[in-house]
Amino acid sequence: MSEIEKKIAAFVAGDGCITKTGWFTMHHSSKQKDYVLYKIALLEKLGIKMKTRWNHHISGFSNQPSFVAWSSTSAMMKRLRDKFYPEGKKNIPGEVLENFDWDDWSILYQDNGRVNKLSHFNVWKDNKKVRIETPCFVNRYEICMGHSSDATLQGLQKSLQSLGVESKVLVRKDGQRNISINRKDSKIKFFRQIKHRVCSSMSYKIDVIPSLSLLE
Repeated sequence: MSEIEKKIAAFVAGDGCITKTGWFTMHHSSKQKDYVLYKIALLEKLGIKMKTRWNHHISGFSNQPSFVAWSSTSAMMKRLRDKFYPEGKKNIPGEVLENFDWDDWSILYQDNGRVNKLSHFNVWKDNKKVRIETPCFVNRYEICMGHSSDATLQGLQKSLQSLGVESKVLVRKDGQRNISINRKDSKIKFFRQIKHRVCSSMSYKIDVIPSLSLLE
C-alpha cells in the first residue's frame, strides 16, 4: 500500500468523497475555508491538484455558503473508488486503516472528531454527593464513524492500539457508532500527538486539557 493511498483513505474516512467518475471532492462551511485550504495543501504535497469554488446551493450549513474543493478524474482515483466503495458504499478495508499514523489520525479527527468535556466531578462526603468544580478537562475524545462496518472500526482500533492508545466503540441510540478514547494515559497521548498537527481554525477540538493531572 502506497503512502498516497493511505492518505486518501484518511480523507475519505472523514468528510472526503471519491465520486463514481473518479474525482476526489470535499466541502465545508464558509467558516472552515481555512481548514479546506489546509487540506488542499496536504493533498498537493502528494501531487494531487485541487480546484475550489463557493457553492451557495448546498444546505446543511445553517444557510451559509459552502467552500468546495475537487480534483481531476484520474485512473488512481477510479481504482481507489473501487477499493474504498465496494458495492457502491463507503467501506474502506480494515487492512488499510490499521496502518494509519498520527498524521492520518489528525485528518480523521479534524473531520469526524469531537471532544466530550467536563468542568466538575462528584465525590461522596458524609453520605452526601458533593459537586467539585474544576477547570474544564476532557472526559473522552470521540471519532464519529456513522454506520461504518465492523471491519472499518476494527481497523481503526488496531491502528490506535499500535500507536499506544486504547479505545472502544460506543453505539448511539440511532445506531451510529463512535470510537471513544477515555483512559487517562490514552487521552494524554492522543492530545500530545494531535495538538501540534491540527489546523489553527480547528484547534478548538483539541485545546482542552485531557486530564487534570497535567495541572499538578
